[in-house]
Amino acid sequence: MIYFYYGGDREKVRAKAGGTFEALQKKKPDASFVAFDAENLTKADLEIITGSQGLFEKKIVAKLANVLDNEELQDDILKNLPLMKTSENIIVWSEGKVNKEPLEKIKNHAEKTEEFSLQEGFKQKEFSIFFLADALGEKDKKRFWALLVEAFRRGKVVEEIHGTLFWQLKTILLAKRTKTAEEAGINPFPYSKARSFAKNWEESELKQSISHLVDMYHKAHRGELDFEISLEKFALSI
Repeated sequence: MIYFYYGGDREKVRAKAGGTFEALQKKKPDASFVAFDAENLTKADLEIITGSQGLFEKKIVAKLANVLDNEELQDDILKNLPLMKTSENIIVWSEGKVNKEPLEKIKNHAEKTEEFSLQEGFKQKEFSIFFLADALGEKDKKRFWALLVEAFRRGKVVEEIHGTLFWQLKTILLAKRTKTAEEAGINPFPYSKARSFAKNWEESELKQSISHLVDMYHKAHRGELDFEISLEKFALSI
């Protein structure tokens, strides 16, 4: 079963998809909840979501965000629409603007479709997940927490947020232990930013926070904690 939300007003699209996903978490507490975007969705994940690989005894509620941006998987995604439609698993799917041909295919297989268009003359305020990473690097607790809440409100995938924060802390730790971008093995621009953030962190703090994020990820995927709430608690603890 597919719930499909799309359109130029990405903020409303994300909010609607996030609200639907959250409602299903409360309605179906025994299901397995997973989230994917264009960066981390694989062909194997797609087979599991559609039910063609029965690796999970529980029903799955999957949140897909902008997965059509993955050009290598786009054909496979569209070919699997009939399986998504008939699967007992629930797919909450959000996209930006979608071309006519794939849009018609998705509409023909979705249980519910809703478009959110930008009003004429309205320019949506830009939001980047890297704003959040910078606030973490600056160790600005108030700004970091506010941007985290904003990221959730805009429907950002929690795994994407977590991965970006983990990457930021690892990069800062690497910058504290090296003298050049070449020695660290990363590009000069992120390295220079990490070097500027390094003064805000003790090495022991970085190692503890990285360990905390790793532990949080595994516990969230075992269903032992709420991923979003745990990230908020982390934000308030820095």
